[in-house]
Amino acid sequence: MNFTEQTRLTDLNVGQLIDIIINLKKEEEPVKSANFLGDDYIYGYSGLAKILGCSKVTVYDRLKKGIYDNAIIRNGRKIIFKKSEIEKILENK
Repeated sequence: MNFTEQTRLTDLNVGQLIDIIINLKKEEEPVKSANFLGDDYIYGYSGLAKILGCSKVTVYDRLKKGIYDNAIIRNGRKIIFKKSEIEKILENK
């Protein structure tokens, strides 16, 4: 059976739907890691926790203490950390 954009989902069986999904996944471009934005930035609390080898709770506690103030970039709800500043903080400890 040939599929078009007008083919209804109810006209497909499970195997055909799985084939379509697999083909769509193959066509997707690889996405950069969610934790890094290039080599210069770390994305999110979980990204920083992974790099530091600690929990997100530890990252939150250190943020409250102001340890990462020089490294943090906030854009609304998005949190990005400058990797170079995090490295400086770790060297000073």
